[in-house]
Amino acid sequence: EGYIRLASEGKVLIDECHRPDGNNIGWNCGGGEVGGQHIFHAHLHVMPRYKDETLAGKGIRYVFKGEENLGAKLGDSTHIRPA
Repeated sequence: EGYIRLASEGKVLIDECHRPDGNNIGWNCGGGEVGGQHIFHAHLHVMPRYKDETLAGKGIRYVFKGEENLGAKLGDSTHIRPA
């Protein structure tokens, strides 16, 4: 129940601040090294999505892993819309 509330509250804040066209919510729950974790833990991502982004229409894995989506890389805020 806590994670659902956290995801919902995060989505509301992102919607208010960045006005995305949509959102992806992704969960990571263990999976070991194959799942990209070296220390077992659970976490979630709430990602704002926009019609004009390079990977519009693709799922969350493409946003994280796709070389095409250069705007989503750390340190580059081109994928974030001003409030």
